[in-house]
Amino acid sequence: MTPVKRYLLIFFGIYIGVGLIANFLMGPPGFSKAYQQKYKAEHERYLEIVKSDEYKLHAQRPALHPFDPALTAFIEEYEGREEFKREKLRQALYHNFFQFFTFIMLVVLAVHFGRKPLLDFLDGQIADLRVKIDRAKQTREAAAQRKQGAQEKMGRLHEEKEETARETEALIAREKAQFEDLTRLTLGHVDRETEDRKREEEHAAAQRVKEELVAQSIDLLVERYKAQASPQVDLAQIDQFIREVERRT
Repeated sequence: MTPVKRYLLIFFGIYIGVGLIANFLMGPPGFSKAYQQKYKAEHERYLEIVKSDEYKLHAQRPALHPFDPALTAFIEEYEGREEFKREKLRQALYHNFFQFFTFIMLVVLAVHFGRKPLLDFLDGQIADLRVKIDRAKQTREAAAQRKQGAQEKMGRLHEEKEETARETEALIAREKAQFEDLTRLTLGHVDRETEDRKREEEHAAAQRVKEELVAQSIDLLVERYKAQASPQVDLAQIDQFIREVERRT
C-alpha cells in the first residue's frame, strides 16, 4: 500500500469515526425520533405549513403577503415550545460542529497534500522575485553607468568645445595676420609697380620731349641754314645746335 492510500484510509477513518461519535452524542441532524413520536401530528402540520409557498412569501415580506392568522398563531405557539427550542439548538450545535470538523479535516488534508506543491510554488515565486530583483539591480547599475558615461561625455564635450573655440580663435588670428601680411605685400607691390610705371611714363615723356626738341632744333637749324648760306654760319649753327641739344637732353 502506498503512503498516499494509507494516509487517505487513516484520514477517512478518523472522519467517519468522529462523525459517528458526534452523531451518537449529539443526535441526528434533524429532529430526533423521540420528538417526532411525541409531536408527530403537530410536527407534520408544522412542516406542511412552513414548506408552503404562501408561508415562504409571507416570511420574506409579511407586509406584501399576508397569511392566515390562525396558522400564524399555530406556528408561533409551536416554535415557542421548550422541546422545539432544545431540538433547534441541538441541530445548530450538530451542524456547527460538523462544519468546523469538516473544515479542520480539509485543512489537514490540504496541508498534507498541498504543502509540497505550495512550498514549490512559493519557492518558485521567491526565485522569480529574486531574479526580478537582480535584474532590476543590474538595470539600475547599468543606468547609473550610462548616466556617469553621459556626464563624462558631456564634460569632455564641454572641454572639446572650449578647445575648438580656442583653436578657431587662433586660426582666425593666424589667417588675419597672414591676410594683413599679404595685404601689405600686395600694397607694396602695387606701390612699386605704380612707381615703376610712373618712372617709365616720366622716362617716356622725357624721351618724347627730347625727340620733340631734337626735331624742333633740326627744323630750326634747317631754316637758319636756308637763311644764312655760308660755311662759317653753318659751322656755328651746327655747334650751337649740338650745344642746345646737349643742354636740353
